[in-house]
Amino acid sequence: MEMRRRAPANGILRISWLFVVVASLVVVCGLPLDSPPSQGKNPLRVYMIPHSHCDPLWRLDFIGYYRSDVRAILESVMVNLVQDRERKFTWGDISFLSLWMADKGDSVVEHEQWKNTTDTMTWKELVKDLLSRGQLEIVHGGFVQHDEALSSLEGALDQMRLGLQYLASAFGLRPRIAWQLDNFGHVTSTALLLRRLGFHSLLASRLNQQTLAKLRSARAMEGWWSAGEEEEEEEREEGEKEE
Repeated sequence: MEMRRRAPANGILRISWLFVVVASLVVVCGLPLDSPPSQGKNPLRVYMIPHSHCDPLWRLDFIGYYRSDVRAILESVMVNLVQDRERKFTWGDISFLSLWMADKGDSVVEHEQWKNTTDTMTWKELVKDLLSRGQLEIVHGGFVQHDEALSSLEGALDQMRLGLQYLASAFGLRPRIAWQLDNFGHVTSTALLLRRLGFHSLLASRLNQQTLAKLRSARAMEGWWSAGEEEEEEEREEGEKEE
């Protein structure tokens, strides 16, 4: 993986490295947590991203996680977003979203916290309303966050297409920000795949701890992920033809 602080002539993919503070909060920044506040002219910019990462398979199977945790997470998040219009939430697990919509999407919202908050609507109508308000943002769009060590490029592309086609059909959405939060390592083909699918940036995690520490101390948590010199040259030639 080649990281650059500046974009190449036709940048492949902008990447931001993340670290998780608690299970439902991601922080993007460039200094260790114990560093003193910046006193210079360029203060550190920190982004707090409320989210919930839900594994489709780990200690339970897909349906087991949905029934035990994910359905309740989705319902409580949507209701709390309605109760406070200043709140925002990010979701990136399309496999669970599509299952929830198939299970509950056409059902009228019934929730103890729902009383006196808004007019009656279905869960799918509520999700569309929150998306239109900008309170709910869906990132990545893949059916899952594919493993980058073992998955073939064809398999990674297939699951991305599956999730993106669902979002386009159900909500008219096309995410441009990729989200690989819980992958144990990253490969160059990911940058190529996501760039070719139209993504302009990626939020990722699970970087080597020594490398991550260097990036944080250098305030270099953002950069450009190059898919290789041959790909860059191809991008340059395409750009020159367009000009």
